Amino acid sequence: MDYEKKIQNLLSENEFLQEQLEELNETLAKMEHTPVLPIAVPESEAFLRSKVEMNLIEIEHLNEKIRVANKKAIAIELMNETLENDLLNSMKGRKQDKIVLNELISNQTNVDILNEELNETTTLFKRVKALKSELAEAMSEIDFLKMEIRYLREELDKFIHK
Repeated sequence: MDYEKKIQNLLSENEFLQEQLEELNETLAKMEHTPVLPIAVPESEAFLRSKVEMNLIEIEHLNEKIRVANKKAIAIELMNETLENDLLNSMKGRKQDKIVLNELISNQTNVDILNEELNETTTLFKRVKALKSELAEAMSEIDFLKMEIRYLREELDKFIHK
């Protein structure tokens, strides 16, 4: 991230400034007896301390921005996971719906086939009923003819025996 680079730069600058501050302190310690340098050194030392403090404040500010950005990233990641789970559940639901739809189509096809067979069976049943009725008529006619044949035989027997 951009903040991380700034923090690295500020940390490097801070280290450099602290090294300069240490060098100035060492120089100040060596030149304690010289009256001109002690006045110039405290000004440089104060400037360096101020610069280090400003850098530390900016680092803390950038660290806070990084914490906020990390919280946002975590929230976005959680939201993405939720959306991904919702999408997966939706896909599973659609897959299940497709299975149910295919079963319904298959069942409808089976119902259509059974309706055709029922229509054929109904037609055959009507034909059987008609044939049964014709058979009953034929049986009745046979019975009538048998009775007529018996009558004619009896008449023939009477005629022959007379």
